[in-house]
Amino acid sequence: MYEQLLADFLKGSATPEELGPALLRARISPDTPNFRTDANYRVTPLLHPVDVTAADIDRLVAAVEAGRLTEEQVGIAAFLLESGLQRFVWDTDTVDGERVADALFWLGMPGINYPLTPEILGAMRLFLRTGERSRGLAPRGAGA
Repeated sequence: MYEQLLADFLKGSATPEELGPALLRARISPDTPNFRTDANYRVTPLLHPVDVTAADIDRLVAAVEAGRLTEEQVGIAAFLLESGLQRFVWDTDTVDGERVADALFWLGMPGINYPLTPEILGAMRLFLRTGERSRGLAPRGAGA
């Protein structure tokens, strides 16, 4: 999979229907339950870093909420974003960057964070847009 496709999706120039199958094809070996490793994925890295914003992650959550990406696909996307920190960039010392980091954490492993129910997805979108932590959404590192 080309990371550029993920970047294009985040910026609104690729569809969930283009991204979803590519995410699944990126996995070359099965993951163990509740654990992903980059050795199980094959991607072609971005040529230039891309700034990731809360609005970009809102687009990802909206695609899951609409049923256009599956829980597995969004989990892979979150993992690829987090494992490509030199190419997908957000600053956790900013409000926006902290929202990105928290939402990716929640999306990456719903089995150990939050099930991706309509209520939780709506709460994530509200958080990404306003910073409001509703419905029990906890910050990263707050204990699980």
